[in-house]
Amino acid sequence: MKSTYALIAAVMATSVGTQAVAQNSRNTKSAGVEEVTVTATKRKENIQDVPMAVSAFSGATLERLGLTNFTEAARFIPGLQILGSNVNRNSTVLIRGVGTSGTNPGIEPSVGMFMDGVFMPAAGPIQGNLLDIAAIEVLRGPQGTLYGRNTAVGALNITTREPSFEPGGMVRASFGNFNAYGLSGYYGGGITDNMAGRLSLWSAGRDGYQKNVTLGRDANDNEQWGGRGRLKWQANEDLTINVIGYLTRISGHCCIPDTVNPTGVGGVASPGFLAAAAALGRPLVKLTSKDNTVGEGSTGANHTKSYGTSVQADWTAFGGHTLTSISAFNGYDDESPETVATGVPQRPFSNVQSTISETYSQELRLASPKGRLIDYLAGAYFYHQDTSYSQLLSVTTDANRVTAAGRFLPTDNYLFLFSQKTDAQALFGQMTLNISDRLRMIGGMRQGFEDKSGFTSTVLNATASAAFRAQNAANPGINLSRSEDKLTWMGTAQYDLMENVTAYATVSTGWKSGGFNARVSPPGVSLIFGPENSRNHEVGLKTALFDRTVIFNIDAYRQTIKGLQQSLLNPATGSGFIVGNVGNIRNDGIEVDAQWRPIRQLSLTATGAFTDVEIYNYTAGPCPTYPGTLANGTKPGTCSYDGVRPQYTPSVVFSLGGEWRQPLSQGIEGLIGLNGSYQGKQYEDATRDPRSLQRGFTLINARIGVEAENSRWSVAAFGKNLTGEVYYAASSTMPGTAYMSAGGTTAPTGWVGWYGTPRTYGVEATYRF
Repeated sequence: MKSTYALIAAVMATSVGTQAVAQNSRNTKSAGVEEVTVTATKRKENIQDVPMAVSAFSGATLERLGLTNFTEAARFIPGLQILGSNVNRNSTVLIRGVGTSGTNPGIEPSVGMFMDGVFMPAAGPIQGNLLDIAAIEVLRGPQGTLYGRNTAVGALNITTREPSFEPGGMVRASFGNFNAYGLSGYYGGGITDNMAGRLSLWSAGRDGYQKNVTLGRDANDNEQWGGRGRLKWQANEDLTINVIGYLTRISGHCCIPDTVNPTGVGGVASPGFLAAAAALGRPLVKLTSKDNTVGEGSTGANHTKSYGTSVQADWTAFGGHTLTSISAFNGYDDESPETVATGVPQRPFSNVQSTISETYSQELRLASPKGRLIDYLAGAYFYHQDTSYSQLLSVTTDANRVTAAGRFLPTDNYLFLFSQKTDAQALFGQMTLNISDRLRMIGGMRQGFEDKSGFTSTVLNATASAAFRAQNAANPGINLSRSEDKLTWMGTAQYDLMENVTAYATVSTGWKSGGFNARVSPPGVSLIFGPENSRNHEVGLKTALFDRTVIFNIDAYRQTIKGLQQSLLNPATGSGFIVGNVGNIRNDGIEVDAQWRPIRQLSLTATGAFTDVEIYNYTAGPCPTYPGTLANGTKPGTCSYDGVRPQYTPSVVFSLGGEWRQPLSQGIEGLIGLNGSYQGKQYEDATRDPRSLQRGFTLINARIGVEAENSRWSVAAFGKNLTGEVYYAASSTMPGTAYMSAGGTTAPTGWVGWYGTPRTYGVEATYRF
């Protein structure tokens, strides 16, 4: 905690310095920082009035900065990371270092994702395009008392723009290196006197970011398209109905990893592996790493489709109360006809995977009018999800390892099937007691109930080899079920120290239910894992100073997670990820969000997150495969992680940005923007294998262009990752090693990493009408 207290003092000192500089600029011609309206509390409020750690981008800011996807936006939000690996299904959203990978379809996200008030059960669609967005809000800490679905560590709240009765639209086109293109737009307006509509469409694509030196072609290309339609019916002055429908498709030859330091200690390029691969006719030709090339013997393929519809009705009655109903359906399909992950020319097996998820939800809530002695919101939530997952793994002629049980055969295969039904209900509510004009006390509770039933089966072919049977246990079919319920709560005190300066303190709890392992599990691994519970203690300060030319928000927190659900690569087969509860996490941190507009032409921003994190009560975990690691756990063959910093928790992350706008002639202004983000070093694997250590790196983006002062048109050139930083966004032990030979009966011990986006640049033109 000493480091945490030191950071608090340092940031407070920075705050004083910033305010002093702003004080000297009070007489300069200026305009205030943009006011951002959020719906974090299920009511439209200025972000500065919300007593929680929340960061937000308005749609106008996203367009101005040229941010086209959530991964880019995450660089400028403290405490948020968005990761991707070999398929979209495996995307991960983390807040304060805690999140859930989609590598196992039986696990639910720790970060709740909501689009227009509707819970999204998977993170895969988050890799899509950002178009026609009203706001992106990141709520840090449990949010269960206002959100019907589980939000154990935070929520990502996305709202799209409502239709307007005024006609208008936008068209945008962009072109860049890697043959990147983008074409998008929207149009809307009044249809009748009381109905308006809005249609948004987009299409984008690019060639691969990496070169596959084995196949001599580009790798990891991407194409996507989608659309969203909205209707708004103002039935009368008290009743408004919004209908939304959307469809998104993402496809690519994706996503081939790099072999990490193949000739180093623990690298795949051991003499035994090189000899065995050469004898197979699949020699390893890539002996370097972090050079934006890959060496897989396959192109890979992944297709993701997400779609859905929702109907929201808002009825104002009962003396100003608002009754809201949201009925929604969402579908998510992820198909991987050619899953890749080994990073080497050898393809020891083919791996065809399919995930289909359909959800139905109904939310009802009643909100009192604001401004009374007591404000309140109460609601009920109902949720049903059907999930199915299948995997067909077939051994190929490249499987050259001979195990103690014998040799694998090209006819070896298994079909794994998993299905799950989830029924969840929740009652939730929150009340604000306005004790005085300055002091407010807020309390809330959520009672959740969940019932899950599942079925899992693994069928091996009748002629499977003894070696294959030893690696993969047959499962004729097992029915699974579990039920649980949990009461979570929050309490907050909010006090206005002076005008536009608010302090708050809050304690909140969160919960995520347990589930079933939805991958092939080795003998002795439980098919059921338990719930994950969280608690967050937080204090914060929100300020809007000097006619809103300075916004400075800071919070300090202690977050604990008990029964952390974690997905780890199957140690027996090196393929497939299994879930277990792996102890607890204690996370102390500080987050800063600042904006300064000293003069009308100049806008400056800064964000930062500083953390001190450790694991406890985890004394018998799996050990890294890195040579020389001591097995010092409380059980034979295990390692203790007590006192260790978990993966994806850099001690420091910050961003800095600035934009200058200058009138050039009548009705035209020029703009130039520069922003950068720094992420400190972090391990990217739960075992803290040294090969998973990603050193700290900096990404710098720039934008220069001209724009009509009325914003009707703009043309800009942009560059991202201008210094060409090469880094791994995610990494893991090499999958499939159980079927590959490193000489004799030994399996290789390689490591793979998935590249972050390299240097990109291009031009973009926008026209509004």
